[in-house]
Amino acid sequence: MKRVVSAEIVREGRWLLTQRSATAAMPLLWEFPCGRVRDGESEEEALVRSVRARVGVDVPPVPT
Repeated sequence: MKRVVSAEIVREGRWLLTQRSATAAMPLLWEFPCGRVRDGESEEEALVRSVRARVGVDVPPVPT
């Protein structure tokens, strides 16, 4: 089973969403920034890495 993480980022009442690529499963749908957790990586580390890679933004991890 693969573990995935996602971020719900809200600023001034606006939500940050990303659009899936045209070649992805369920193409062109909108989703929260997300990614898979790699071996040896915490969920927080995976989330920070995924948001940086997809959106180009460094975010601090916020525990749930």
